[in-house]
This record gives sequence, structure tokens and C-alpha cells, in this order.
Amino acid sequence: MQINKILIVSFLAFFITACYTSNKTTVSSKVAKTLANNEVEAIYLECTVYASTTIFHFKDTIKGDSIDVSVFSEPDTTGVFVPKMPKNMIDDDPNLEGLPGANPKMIGKKFIIIYNNKKEVIEVKSSEK
Repeated sequence: MQINKILIVSFLAFFITACYTSNKTTVSSKVAKTLANNEVEAIYLECTVYASTTIFHFKDTIKGDSIDVSVFSEPDTTGVFVPKMPKNMIDDDPNLEGLPGANPKMIGKKFIIIYNNKKEVIEVKSSEK
């Protein structure tokens, strides 16, 4: 009986993790299929900065889906396409301790995310003129 409980708890943990990560894909097929002219308007939520990659987190303004845009910090030497991004998305406060996060002035602003025919993000630009 104890083994059944452990298996059930393990399965639930795996299922919850799988559901959570599947909602955080770079371009979900549900979002990409509904794009008009390969563009979607999204709100900037936050970013996660790693040593070689920054992941910008957005939320689709129409469907509410999560959209993550990964950008490599190093120049494109591996053949990986790097999308165009606005320059002021990351907090550049010189007094920060640790890795920076999202620029507080940009959080909550609307952006246009543009995809190519392969459903890859090619550009993120401000929707405010």
C-alpha cells in the first residue's frame, strides 16, 4: 500500500511539472496558429538572466498564453538565430547585487512579438509609438 502512495505522488508531481513546463514554451502552437501576419501583442512580465542566455517572459494580451523569448548573450557563432530586442529590457542599474532582472520601467508595457514562418521569434518591438 505504501508503494502505491509513493507511485501516485510521484506521478502527480511529474504530471504537474510537465503541465507547468509545457505552458512555458518559447512559442506554443496554440499561439502561433492564431497569429495574424505572424505578430502577437504581449505584455512584458519579467526576464531571467543566465550566464549565456536571457529569457524574456511575456503574456499574450488576447489569449493570456505565456510566451518566452530566449536570447543568447554571446554573438551568434553557433548558427542559432538571435531575435532583435529593444535595448532597455534588462535593468541596467549599476548598484544591482547579483544578476539583473527586468527593467522596472518596462514591466507591464505592451510589445509586438514577430514570428517567421518557422514559428521562431525574429523580433520584439514596443507597441507604443
